[in-house]
Amino acid sequence: MKTGEIANPSPVTVTPDLFAAQALARLNDRKIGVLMVVDDQGKPVGVLQIHDLLHAGVA
Repeated sequence: MKTGEIANPSPVTVTPDLFAAQALARLNDRKIGVLMVVDDQGKPVGVLQIHDLLHAGVA
């Protein structure tokens, strides 16, 4: 099996200006561990994991 067969074609996204606490709430609400960070045009600019928030002291 290839990653493309497993990957979610519609990942949950956030913009870089979203507050970290709001991102944490979104992760919790959706029961997921990763958010795709996208710019104003929807282009991926990064990935935010629950571990990133824990390391930053947000969670």
